[in-house]
Amino acid sequence: MKTCKKCNKKFPIWNIINGEKKNLQNRDFCLSCSPYKQHNTRDITKPKSAYLKSELYNLFSDEDKKKWNNKTYSFQKIRRLERKLKLIHLFGAKCQNCGYCKNFAALNFHHKDPKQKEFPLSINMIGSKTWSSLLEESKKCELLCSNCHAEYHYPHCLIT
Repeated sequence: MKTCKKCNKKFPIWNIINGEKKNLQNRDFCLSCSPYKQHNTRDITKPKSAYLKSELYNLFSDEDKKKWNNKTYSFQKIRRLERKLKLIHLFGAKCQNCGYCKNFAALNFHHKDPKQKEFPLSINMIGSKTWSSLLEESKKCELLCSNCHAEYHYPHCLIT
């Protein structure tokens, strides 16, 4: 038997739920306080407000929160694009295979040896990693345009 941390009632370690015998030994709360499969991942003995972003955040209206989130996203988007542009300029700002240099959105970082790849240098990763880790990872890459990159990975798909 275990003791519920919320109501202090005893509950069995084994219980039959929906016709199946279930092991409840890892639960902290009885089935009354925390129903089975309800995914109660927070400590239900604490008030719900303890899990909110901040008390100040709750003072904003939903419209203000939406503006705030959009503003944060726009900063992230700008950071990603600036970092990609810096990395591209470190590689000479053109495809190392054909010399394409018109649109930086069409330039990709291709890992020379996939076994050494720690993370992809995609637009999402560029925004979330440290600059030093990006430089380390970029040393394992070459800059290719989208066409050359696709031809490298799919050489058997040529039109004849």
